[in-house]
Amino acid sequence: MSARAERDSFNQTRERYLERVANSAVTVTTTGGSNVLLTIAIIIIILWALGFLAFHVASPLIHLLLVIGVIVLIVHFVRGRPAV
Repeated sequence: MSARAERDSFNQTRERYLERVANSAVTVTTTGGSNVLLTIAIIIIILWALGFLAFHVASPLIHLLLVIGVIVLIVHFVRGRPAV
């Protein structure tokens, strides 16, 4: 097979592949990740409140939990809803 015939065959195969990919019905959704972030933030804030108010734990770890929870909440709201 000549180099030109090989190149033409490669280009045809590549075009068929690109058409299949373009026509595929695969979509990526990220709505589940947003709910997970919100759930994690709420759990962390509740744990912070319990540790700070109910158990009177005076550890810096409790305040670290609060900071992590607030950061996760901010990330959740900055991302917003994904485009449909």
